[in-house]
Amino acid sequence: MNLIVGVGNTLRCDEGVGPAAVQRILTRGALPPGVEAVDAGTPGFAILDLARSARRMVVIDAMRAGGAPGTVYVVSPERVRSRGREFTESLHGVSILGALRLARAVGELLPEVCLVGVEPQELGWGAELSPPVSAALDRAADEAIAQASLE
Repeated sequence: MNLIVGVGNTLRCDEGVGPAAVQRILTRGALPPGVEAVDAGTPGFAILDLARSARRMVVIDAMRAGGAPGTVYVVSPERVRSRGREFTESLHGVSILGALRLARAVGELLPEVCLVGVEPQELGWGAELSPPVSAALDRAADEAIAQASLE
């Protein structure tokens, strides 16, 4: 099975883009065979439990990379690391990349991982996405589905 995982804190404005994108995917009901989507919230090391169950994992989250708010990025974890950035800026306590890196360092076999990041505008307290991030939900959802459908 290939897995789309939305991560983020829905009480921190655009930080909730991952769960919102997964909700959009599930509402559409447009998942291809062999692909599942789950809202993981702020998983920390629990992301590894999800990773162990997948052949390919696509993570959707807020990602600061210097673009305009609402910009959607599709990158490998290695590319994010090479730019000196931590995916989601560790707003979940333990960064997603940090958890994956540690698991691989101790010899854990994990699936191929792809990151679909959305440039945030607002990371303060609040339950609403900013207009540019809200407008990017369909594109982020489409990119995640496309990446999860790859073999």
